[in-house]
Amino acid sequence: MALPPEAVADRRRLTRRVVVWRSVAALAAAFAVLAWVKALGLSDAFPTDGPRVAVLKVTGVIVSDDDRRDALKAVAEDADVKALVLLINSPGGTFVGSDALHQQVRAVAANKPVVAVIDDVAASGGYMAAVAADRVLASRGSITASVGVIFQSPRISRLMDQVGVDMDVWRSGDLKALPSPFEESPPAAREQAQDMVDKLFLMFLAMVTDRRNLSPSQTAIIRDGRVVTGQTALDLNLIDQLGDEAAARQWLAAEKAIAETLPTADITPEPELERGGFLSDALAYVVGRPSGVREIAMSGLLALWRPLAPGDGLR
Repeated sequence: MALPPEAVADRRRLTRRVVVWRSVAALAAAFAVLAWVKALGLSDAFPTDGPRVAVLKVTGVIVSDDDRRDALKAVAEDADVKALVLLINSPGGTFVGSDALHQQVRAVAANKPVVAVIDDVAASGGYMAAVAADRVLASRGSITASVGVIFQSPRISRLMDQVGVDMDVWRSGDLKALPSPFEESPPAAREQAQDMVDKLFLMFLAMVTDRRNLSPSQTAIIRDGRVVTGQTALDLNLIDQLGDEAAARQWLAAEKAIAETLPTADITPEPELERGGFLSDALAYVVGRPSGVREIAMSGLLALWRPLAPGDGLR
């Protein structure tokens, strides 16, 4: 017996709804599986044991990173890891974070060879990380060096005067909470801030001079904090050769007897999720947006080539 047209239409609508919801459920399950696989590192076709070369990508703004520290410590202690390759594309970051990374890489270099490869940029704190390696490579058009330290404090006191805003301040000492954006810094505060910058700059400069075995004339050239191209860096002995990751593996094979055919293992930690959550990671993976990218206002003493631009994030 044929169904009435209304019943047929209702059945078709129900069928379409079932198909739609089944499709949504399947997609959600696929997202969840992708996130789970990625979180466990199963999506990478890299070995987790056996002889291998570890690869650490240093990208974006460098800050202190416990996961990166732990990954480098594991590399230093794992006898199966025969070498470490740093792939650097960073304008620098905080002095503390960059210095910590330098020391962590040096700890790895105490046990096995380390090669740094500069991509588009490894300036300031990024270069600080690079010079921790036994061998430094860059492309001829890479941007590097920028050996220096900055300490920035915005000042809006003139704007406050224009709109008629005053601020009362009670201090426990003459230099407490200075510099401040709400007032012009007195000479003593300026001197104290400059003294901090100068001392950390001398530490940075000594680090580069020692690691790169620079002559006094070479050191004098980079004292002003300039950036240079990879070709100029080679002329100044700031890097060892022009080349890429393949060239780094060739050097490891020729000088350290580490075969180019040895597999690599990416030890780069995943960035933290901005708001956390399983679904956030799944969606970030599917749409191709890096999870955990956070906008930050840089403060403190920086080993940074340029200010943080919109869209930059922590890595």
